[in-house]
Amino acid sequence: MADLLNSTLGFNVFVLGLLLPLGFLFASWSLPRQQRNNDRRLLLALAAPVSLLLVFLLFRGLVDWP
Repeated sequence: MADLLNSTLGFNVFVLGLLLPLGFLFASWSLPRQQRNNDRRLLLALAAPVSLLLVFLLFRGLVDWP
């Protein structure tokens, strides 16, 4: 039962964790292409791969690998 709970939690973290970088990319793409938004767009675009790496590490820590 504990293995099922860990794998289910790991899967939920994996699926929901993929939505986080997608949200960052969507937010960076949806900001208007104006000079005042360049810093925000760059920060959001760089946050996507960083958050993906953090979610991957969290997923690896939650799931027991054989």
